[in-house]
Amino acid sequence: MSRNLKRGTGTIRGWYLLPVGVIALAVAAALLHRGGNRLAAVTPGPNSTPRTTTPQATSMPTPIPTPGFLVGWYDFPTTARIPEQAAMGSNFALLNYSDDAVMRGFLREALRYNVKVMMQPGPNWIKYGQLAELRAWIRRYQHEPAVWGWYLDDEPDFSGLPPRRLLAAYRAIKAIDDHPVGVVFASGSCQFGRNGIDPAYAPAFDVLMFDDYQAFVPVSPADAMQPLKGDFANCAASARRLHKRGFMLVLQAFGKGQISPGDNVAFRDPNLVETEYAYRAARASGAMGVLWYHDNYADAAVRAEVRKAMAQR
Repeated sequence: MSRNLKRGTGTIRGWYLLPVGVIALAVAAALLHRGGNRLAAVTPGPNSTPRTTTPQATSMPTPIPTPGFLVGWYDFPTTARIPEQAAMGSNFALLNYSDDAVMRGFLREALRYNVKVMMQPGPNWIKYGQLAELRAWIRRYQHEPAVWGWYLDDEPDFSGLPPRRLLAAYRAIKAIDDHPVGVVFASGSCQFGRNGIDPAYAPAFDVLMFDDYQAFVPVSPADAMQPLKGDFANCAASARRLHKRGFMLVLQAFGKGQISPGDNVAFRDPNLVETEYAYRAARASGAMGVLWYHDNYADAAVRAEVRKAMAQR
């Protein structure tokens, strides 16, 4: 959609010695003609895209449409996988930090397939307070039309990243850009406060994100599914209470060969019933979107289950 609306082009042509009444009628007709042209410039025809007369900032790119519900994969490994994931119904992706050539190539391919991208800046810039590098990186990509937002940090509640570091990075971004900033947490059943996530992190993001991986080797599917709805409801309540733009859920699409850090417990692949249940519950919770974790770990069987779950839409 063009950001510059066309102006009407009607003009009053030269008039010669006519009676005053005729001149008045001619002027009125010309003014109506001018107004009609303006109307035609902003009124869509039967095969055109509706336009808006609301002034918009010319410094921002024309965005691709944002779907009502975002769904996709955490960290596509290569641009070659974007067509496959888009064919599954994905319209969203989280891209971990990489070099400029990789990220720009990914954004170009994502734009081709109408996939919105949440991009991760260099983690060390946040960890060590390197805000000049962070701002320069944001400026490099902020006008890319496939960019949906910024993925600021992964599980600071587990890594021990000081809240002041996260807040400083968030403020540095928001001073120059208004794309949504997301942070993913994994503790406290998505609640902030006593026995939950440190509330000091709360001012440092726009979108609350939450990892919910319940499929472990010794845990039955019934027991793995049981806490999901409660966690999702907590995320919804936390996002409302903290006045966030919304919340996004990161669902388990991996298992074999992965070990939970800290407790040394092995994950297992969720089965189809678990995958469908998690996806239905996430959509019903009011989440703005779902990310499947992790594109690098999910094998063909897990991808097939995710495809079937997403077909429920």
